Amino acid sequence: MLERHILRLAAAPRGGFTDLIVPVLKQVHGQSFASQWPALLPTLIEAERGEEETPATSPSRPRRMLHLKQGLTIRREETPQGYLLRFSGPEARRKGLMDDVMDQVERWFQPNGSQ
Repeated sequence: MLERHILRLAAAPRGGFTDLIVPVLKQVHGQSFASQWPALLPTLIEAERGEEETPATSPSRPRRMLHLKQGLTIRREETPQGYLLRFSGPEARRKGLMDDVMDQVERWFQPNGSQ
């Protein structure tokens, strides 16, 4: 691991990104550095960039991770094109979950069902 990698990794907890780094590391535990680093990189880039100023509706914003009782974890990940939502946990493997999510998103953004 290069010094610059260590410096980037060390900056993430200072920016409040520990809750995102730990699950990523658990997912790639035991894999090579070549596999681990790309998995960590989106979170590290977001931590380095910092959150842009957005109107917050509560002190807990921005929400980067959500743990639900049903065994579902949803993690928000910034990318150059926008954001990804990663669904994990036992409930994430349920058939139809992504269809349900897509249906709800469609209701939010196309309330009349027009395409």
